[in-house]
Amino acid sequence: MQNKKVLISSQIETNLGPMIAISNEKSLLLLEFIDRNGLEKEIDLLKLKCSCAITSGETKPIKSIKKELKKYFAGKLKKFKTPILFEGTSLQNSVWKNVKKIPYGTTVSYSEISKQISNPKAIRAVASAIGNNQLAIIIPCHRVISKSGEMGGYSGGLYRKKHLHELEKNQANKKESYYFYMVRCFDNSLYCGKTNDLKRRLKDHNSNSKKSAKYTRARGPVQLVYNEPYESASKALRREYEVKQWSKEKKEELVKSGLVT
Repeated sequence: MQNKKVLISSQIETNLGPMIAISNEKSLLLLEFIDRNGLEKEIDLLKLKCSCAITSGETKPIKSIKKELKKYFAGKLKKFKTPILFEGTSLQNSVWKNVKKIPYGTTVSYSEISKQISNPKAIRAVASAIGNNQLAIIIPCHRVISKSGEMGGYSGGLYRKKHLHELEKNQANKKESYYFYMVRCFDNSLYCGKTNDLKRRLKDHNSNSKKSAKYTRARGPVQLVYNEPYESASKALRREYEVKQWSKEKKEELVKSGLVT
């Protein structure tokens, strides 16, 4: 027993109820809602397949998926990066790989998946493979629906599938929110723009300046002057800084330089 491999399990609280995560030191092997039908049998099969015992604790993959699920349910994450490992039949692996590629906020039918695996008549086999998926949400089986547009089945419960659809649909329909920043560097240079553009500009500034001008939202080498959603960027140019209001000439200068659009 001392030489027997050990897998680690941990319970994760989510907006749709508690889930159980099981992993080895490198990858996540199982993520399921704890009230899933047949979960105990699923865990027993995993132990048998891996010749492992399971004990409570945390691993890097489990810590990672806890953080990612929190962001996902908050609408702040669309793609999971926690390393996973799934081992099924050749058909199951092919189905899971294709399901994992379904974009956030979209759906495909069981028949579409069967065509993707070059087996258009294997719709029932595809549905069975999806039902045997052990990595809920990460391998997004909730994005697979019937050809008629109906929800179809879901091992975690149909109400959860509907909730996940609504969550992703609402987030996908939102316009990407950009933030506009105005910062002043050590040499008094002024930089304005969206987050990524600004980081690039300051990186270029660093390479041409003796003094560092690292990007930061807080206090530091670069002083944050103002930030707000990019759609309201023009308002930023009307804000006061050091009891001075940006002049019309300054605004025109910034627009002409391409720092502000």
